Amino acid sequence: MNLRHSGHLFIVPAAAALAAAVITGCGPAHATAGSTPSPTGGPPAAAGIVQVSHDQFGAHVEPAVAVNPRNPRNLLAASRIVQGQALNLATYASFDGGLTWQSNGILTGSALGDDGNVTVTFDQAGHGYVSGLVTRSTAGGGGPEYVWRTDDGGRHFGPPVPAMGGNTDHSGLAADPTAGSSDLYLAGIVFHGSAGKLRFTRSTDSGRSFEPARSIDPSDSPDDRLTVVAAAPGGTVAVMYYVEPPGGGLTVAVATSTDHGASFAVPVRLGTVRWPAPAPGVSTRSGPAIAIDPRTGDIYASVTTYAPATGASQVEVFTSRDHGRSWSGPAVVASTAGGTYFQPQLAVGDGGRVGLSVFELAGGRVQVVMVTSAPAGASFGAPRTVTGSSFDPALGLASGNGATAQHWLGNYQGLTAAPGAFHPMWTGTRSGHLELFTATIPA
Repeated sequence: MNLRHSGHLFIVPAAAALAAAVITGCGPAHATAGSTPSPTGGPPAAAGIVQVSHDQFGAHVEPAVAVNPRNPRNLLAASRIVQGQALNLATYASFDGGLTWQSNGILTGSALGDDGNVTVTFDQAGHGYVSGLVTRSTAGGGGPEYVWRTDDGGRHFGPPVPAMGGNTDHSGLAADPTAGSSDLYLAGIVFHGSAGKLRFTRSTDSGRSFEPARSIDPSDSPDDRLTVVAAAPGGTVAVMYYVEPPGGGLTVAVATSTDHGASFAVPVRLGTVRWPAPAPGVSTRSGPAIAIDPRTGDIYASVTTYAPATGASQVEVFTSRDHGRSWSGPAVVASTAGGTYFQPQLAVGDGGRVGLSVFELAGGRVQVVMVTSAPAGASFGAPRTVTGSSFDPALGLASGNGATAQHWLGNYQGLTAAPGAFHPMWTGTRSGHLELFTATIPA
């Protein structure tokens, strides 16, 4: 699937019959626990698989999840959901550390169109935020970006606040974790035809309003794609994105600010990303991932790539210990010649331990694996299986039809860190169609 305007899907069987039959639904808290996964590289192991979504939507893709720093047992999640041929934004909340979840239904102001690209974050005051694009057209092509705020952990949300206008795509949102800060940072790609340009905005009043969006890359490239954002105490903001020129060649770049997003240094190009050969029937293209250690300000960035010399699919991690001015790596933290890694996610937990979750496609089936580091990201352990058993991606959404159909699991999944644990969240088909699942991984 091309990364340009990659949000729109033509939904065909196996998902279409189910998706066309469902209506908006809200459900009470539920938990569906599976068997404890068997790690492939030793502990930590997941404490059981929990199904997050029980709301009877046709499919759920591209989840995001965050932990409330005021109450670490409160997790907030959001995802793109399918109703017939339309896509909307829905939220979910847990108040017991991810064991059970409340389905909240569609966000107020989310239109029956092609909504998507959610991000979730909390500020230090315990306010939760969800960002996403909203469009009333099912023809794709993006739409303006909005932000919703919750003051009760995700039970209720205020009205949507306009954050970035135009034809946006794949925006990222982060809250300044400095105590007492009311800053939010949002970056995304704004399209004019096929030209996609990186734009940045911020809120200095806890999401009540946003500044006009502006460029933070002096080159103002028309080929930017798939932004992710992270923030650290003291005003550090990091925006990571791909640059994908029409002639081919994909590079990954990071722009950083140390003054709360007032200004940005010239972006640093970290390297080249190579896509693997297309997997039969499954879209494995994905975005990058970024996270910052709130204690030290160390920045970690990850991509999945392909090594032509060995034929291996690899997960790479870059590290900056000077607020993005320079970078080390890449360190290859996972490599396989028998499968394909895609859609990495990063979070930093206790003691600066870095958690990385990623999909692995092998033998036509998908599983979630987790890699965790020593304190301060000094080294990484072996990949460990989270999902227990793999699932069939052919039960997911299809882009196209017939023999050329590419089954799509989204362009990203979710991961967050709580005291003593990581919480990955992913879309999977273990129930027969695309639902949301999570697990608790000891840090």
